[in-house]
Amino acid sequence: MRRIIYLIIIVLAISFLSCNKTPSCSFLSPQDGKSFQNTDTLTIEMKAEDEDGSIASIKLLIDNNTYTELTHSPFKTTIFPGELTVGNHILTIQATDNKGETSESSISITIIPHIYAIGDYYHVNTVEGIVYRISNSGANGMILSLDFNNLQWANDEFCAILMNASSDDDGLYNYNAIMESNFGIQNFPAFKWCNDKNTGSVTGWHLPAINDIQLVSDSMDVISKAYTNLGLSSFDNSTIFWSSTEASGINAWGMYNHFQNE
Repeated sequence: MRRIIYLIIIVLAISFLSCNKTPSCSFLSPQDGKSFQNTDTLTIEMKAEDEDGSIASIKLLIDNNTYTELTHSPFKTTIFPGELTVGNHILTIQATDNKGETSESSISITIIPHIYAIGDYYHVNTVEGIVYRISNSGANGMILSLDFNNLQWANDEFCAILMNASSDDDGLYNYNAIMESNFGIQNFPAFKWCNDKNTGSVTGWHLPAINDIQLVSDSMDVISKAYTNLGLSSFDNSTIFWSSTEASGINAWGMYNHFQNE
């Protein structure tokens, strides 16, 4: 009988000694319910503590998808512009202690669109430019690159070939007509220069259509000032712009104070 009591005491003692407290975790920033523009850089600061051990790792999840995992304090990370879409997002911390016990804490944030005006500087991820066209009340639009070049529309041997780059309004349509031809974009220097900007995850750079260039001309003063404010070479109404729009099999539209064939 004494032996049975002794064994029970030992089992209870072992069970008591193996108890592990759950770690605690919380967000230091941002605050729950806060709104940010899609051009903002977000600094995420998290806190985790374990009374009877140590924190092994913290995971940050965005909408249930792991964004990053940190194993050393300070538990801090950055979300860059463009990484979160416009709308509501749930940020969740998952803290794990040195014995595998976990805890969670969540907040909600809202991403709202930045409202642009013509002449604004645009910089999201690696894409930079000057806004020359807006839509959706300024939430969307189109930009000009920060640099420009003086190149031929097409090499001489291709200047008498109709390429079906005929849209006055859609430069991307004209760009695709060149890309889908059998002649190779290297024979269209102005198009290739634009296409070379589409590296990595960047897409969308193309030679503008003639009506896009008209929009640039209409806002030349404010756009030129935006370049100057950034310390960049600018242009004015004496600058000749190629458009991506063909005028005929041997001409394309350009602008030099007014529309003309080039």
